[in-house]
Amino acid sequence: MTAALGITVTPVKDLKVDMNWRYANKLYSSLDVYSYSSASAKGALQLPDYHLI
Repeated sequence: MTAALGITVTPVKDLKVDMNWRYANKLYSSLDVYSYSSASAKGALQLPDYHLI
């Protein structure tokens, strides 16, 4: 899941202040099924959730 939210405020004429927030979770690394040579391979790596401001 990913989400984004942005806001722009104009407190005075010719001045704009903006802010963007982004969130991502349940992201996985790519998985190449042909590169595994043993049954003990753990599969795709789940990446941590993160926020960007």
